[in-house]
Amino acid sequence: MTRVNHLETKNELLGLQKIISCIDPNVYNQVKFLSNRGNSNNINTLDLIKYTNGRPYVDLKLTEANDENKVPLKSGLNWGQRSGRNQNQAYINVPTHIRNTYPDFFPNQKEKFVLVTDDGYHFICVMSQDNAKAITTSRDTSELGKYFRKRLGVELGNLITINDLDSYGRDYVRIYKLNDETYFLEFS
Repeated sequence: MTRVNHLETKNELLGLQKIISCIDPNVYNQVKFLSNRGNSNNINTLDLIKYTNGRPYVDLKLTEANDENKVPLKSGLNWGQRSGRNQNQAYINVPTHIRNTYPDFFPNQKEKFVLVTDDGYHFICVMSQDNAKAITTSRDTSELGKYFRKRLGVELGNLITINDLDSYGRDYVRIYKLNDETYFLEFS
């Protein structure tokens, strides 16, 4: 890989024949990231955990801001649970106090970044909504909802409840900043 200056052209890039953007969803099919042993669809979690040691992180609650015993009914993991919406749509809420305390932790609104999970999945995400208060997938806002429903054992399209989080044993995600374009989500 190489840095690309906006003024450079394909022919100027060391004679490279094939160029792909790091935020292209197909980048994982073209470039091997970190260690990839065994299943070619999974990134080696142990290598990522070693890499996160000492990295900055934030913990983001998946419950109501004012009630830790309740998952929001029509926002957060249940964003799509409204009439006329894809019921799997979801986002991870980034509270105002996190954004104010760590203003440079997440990218600017609508800038794409890679979110790699502790179980080897990866998503192209953006900071969205007013004041960049939500982490969503950039292409299909139901991707995170499907991911969390599968991980929690909740049928697709169903409401995620506090009982689902309690059964799983966790009501927050920890997000590490690996660099300005890559973040690691830990939900184990």
